[in-house]
Parts: sequence; structure tokens; C-alpha cells
Amino acid sequence: MIFKLSDLSFLKKKLFNTQIIMLGEPDHGAGRAFEIKTELIKYLYNELGFRVLAFEADFHAGVMQKEKFTDCLYDFWSPRIDSMENFYNWYRGLPGGDPLHLCGFDCRRAYKLKEFYRSGAYRNKLLGNIKSDNFSNVELSKFSRVLDELLIYEYKSQAVIEDKEYFFKALDMMDTTDIFWKQEIENLKGYAFNAWYPDMNSSKFRDGQMASNISWLAEKKYPNEKIIIWAHNYHILKDCSEVVCNESRSDIGFLMGEILHKKYKKKICSIGIAGFKGAYSYEAYLGSYDKVKEINYDISDCFENSLLSKDCDEYYLDLTQDNIHPSKFKSSALNLNYPQDADWKKVYDGIIFTKKMTGLKILN
Repeated sequence: MIFKLSDLSFLKKKLFNTQIIMLGEPDHGAGRAFEIKTELIKYLYNELGFRVLAFEADFHAGVMQKEKFTDCLYDFWSPRIDSMENFYNWYRGLPGGDPLHLCGFDCRRAYKLKEFYRSGAYRNKLLGNIKSDNFSNVELSKFSRVLDELLIYEYKSQAVIEDKEYFFKALDMMDTTDIFWKQEIENLKGYAFNAWYPDMNSSKFRDGQMASNISWLAEKKYPNEKIIIWAHNYHILKDCSEVVCNESRSDIGFLMGEILHKKYKKKICSIGIAGFKGAYSYEAYLGSYDKVKEINYDISDCFENSLLSKDCDEYYLDLTQDNIHPSKFKSSALNLNYPQDADWKKVYDGIIFTKKMTGLKILN
């Protein structure tokens, strides 16, 4: 069934029992997708009681550095981006007694906070979880050196095998009763695996850790709250085997969405966003917004073609109905300008299509 996005009331019944809703975007430079998500978040907050919004952003900083939350975000989701202006204006106007809690779930560290992670405040707290009788001062110094190199260079790290093994051994020997630091230690392992072994199916490490962090948020930090997840379409897929994400197909079974859907079943929902007209900032992930690419793929044999003649610019395709037929069709519902055949009912619970995708601009 297809619904006009101008009236979101249809979501109330469909999402009433949902505890975690994941909202995707086809590209980090797809500005209109940010604006659509903002309207969805407003509705979920006002009508369905969602009180937590977790970004694909630095887990530790997003939970612990509340006063600097926007520093933990990738720049394309920061307050200086035009497509995020509506969200931040709305968020700042929320009543203090009924807040929307912002947090992150990514194991990767925010670039703006790398000096914080190398500072005594973070390091001392982390090292405080090591029992003194297990490590000498020399060994602690070695651990700190490897950590520094990892934080500075991440994917370009030159750490040797011996250093990597020592680093993981040290993390395994840490012991704490603090529920957050237990998770942060595991999160740091995920960050290191993702940085050091990018050729060994990095999705297994990063997406697996992101799924673990979201589970921690849902079960430990906010057990009585409904949670909204802000991420890329790719990370929220229910079944990666239905679509082509990379040539090796090595992502299958390891994506965050796949892990979480298996765990939470009917309590979780994935909504992808697709654009079939307009443009987007295709180098936004590099922090560059000036270069814009038109959306110009052939839609003649795609589902999107059926929406061209309709009188509205944006629609929600509900894929949860048993009578969806055919549920397999051609669409560019994962990435922009990349149509593919898939059983989309197995990929998402719903897809939002827009005819007016836009790129990103920096606010004056």
C-alpha cells in the first residue's frame, strides 16, 4: 500500500508496538532525506512517545559528552548544514521536562574529539579498569602508545601484529562493574578491529559493534524508552543477501540491521529513503558539499516510474502488508542512481520515495 508522506497519521497504527525504528538515507549527501527524517522524528516524538534518538556517531562521546554532543557527529549532520537546520531548531524548542535524548552508536571515534580521547581524562578512566597487579608501568605505557597510534591514524595505522595482539590482550584483562565502561571496552575492541583489519569484512566488526551498542542502549541505558536510529540505508538492511552491496557479497549476515532484526523481530522496523529526481552532494562523506550529482538513472522499468504521474512529490511504500504483489521489483531504494532487482519486502519494512532530492549546503 502507498501513502502520501504529507500525512503521517498512517504510521500511528503501524508503529504502535515498535520499540526501535531505524531511519535510513541513500547517501550522506542526500539533504532532503535529512529533512524527511526530521518530520518523521517529530511525529514519532509527539504521537508515539519515542524519546531517544541515536545517530550513526561516536558511541562513547554520544553517551558521555552531552554538552558537546554535536562534536561527536559527522559534519554532514552538524548544525552548520542547511538540511539539518529544521531538526536543531525543533530540538532546541523541546520542553526541558520531556527531552529527546541524543546519543551515538558507532564504534568509530569523532574526528573533532580525537584529542579528548588522547587526553588524561579518557585514558586514566580506561586504564583504571586494569588491575595493577596484571600490568607494570612499562606495559601500561606500551598500551597507551598503541592506543595513541590507533586514534591518530585509524585506517592508516602502522601497528604491527605484536602490538595489536598486546592491545587486545590488555582490553581482555580489563575488569569493571560499571555497565557503561564494560560496553566501552567492547566498543574500543570493535573500533580497533575495524581500523586494523579493513580487508577482513569490516562490516563484521563495525556493524557488529554498532548492533551491540544499540542493544546496550535499548537494554541498559534506556530500557523503558522507544528508540529512533539515524543511519545510512545500508546499515539498516533486514537481509543483505537480497541486494548487491559489494562484489564479494561478504557483508551478508553481518550488517547491523540483520543482527538487530533477528534479535528484536517484530519490535523493530527499518525504513529506507530513496530519491528518483533531484541531486545530492556525492562527496559529503569527505566533508565536501559543493560537488553535486544529478539523479538520472533510467526508471522506465523501475517501481519509481509508477509514482511519476501521481499528484504528490513523496510517498511511503508499506512493505509489511501480506498482499504486496509483486514484492520483488526493480528500484534504486538502497543507493542513489543504482537500481536493482530485489525482494524489497525482505530488505525494508517501508520505503520513502521523493521526487525532490537535494544536496547539502553550509549555512551562512
